[in-house]
Amino acid sequence: GASPTWTPATAADTTITATADFLFGQGHEWNDGLEYMSFADIPKELRKLNFMHAAEAIDTEVRDVVVAGTNVLYANGRSTRPNILSTDTVDMNDFFTASTTLRNSDAPEISGMYSAMCSANVIQSLMQDTAFQSAIQFQKPYIFTGTIAELYGIRFNWSSRAATTTSGGSASQIATLDQTIITGDNAYGKTAWMLDDFDIVYTGPGGWGDEWATRHAMTWKYVMKAVILNQSWLVRLESARA
Repeated sequence: GASPTWTPATAADTTITATADFLFGQGHEWNDGLEYMSFADIPKELRKLNFMHAAEAIDTEVRDVVVAGTNVLYANGRSTRPNILSTDTVDMNDFFTASTTLRNSDAPEISGMYSAMCSANVIQSLMQDTAFQSAIQFQKPYIFTGTIAELYGIRFNWSSRAATTTSGGSASQIATLDQTIITGDNAYGKTAWMLDDFDIVYTGPGGWGDEWATRHAMTWKYVMKAVILNQSWLVRLESARA
């Protein structure tokens, strides 16, 4: 038959306009006496500590952006946050719903799976779900290792900085609600570390206010931006904390 009319699609770029966030570390200060008398390598150890502080601060900044997504599910099928009861802890069925929601939106997977960012309390509640225990009783010993490798196409990552919120309103007197974030690939984006936007700042002896040249200072600074790129490719699952 005749060849079809050649109508190629043109790739479209969407420009996102956003104000960059400038993050600053709290920093550390020490004097020559401490450096001379310490058994530890003070400059090296504080450099590692500043890098860790920066990583946690950036992680928190990204979390605060992603947790504001508009695609929300509530544990036990509740319709709104104020309807969540203290018994509405997360269970296996909630993650079934979250994964199905992402699949229905054609959310791309990250290395073959969706990624759940949650607290250790969410992991505990899921481990205590009797249906989940029955499902994995003949699998790897997740209960004994305290980890969840995967569940219905979701990979779990826990963090002490996982998102939470307080009581959902007059109908709910729950002190803490866990906000688990399940994402597909490219659901959100963040500027990458480049040579000129992240810096460990060291001020040697003799700097401002150090007339005797005995004081050292170290801190960090970073210019970044995180934005949600596709609301349909991430889900926030809110549940009561056991």
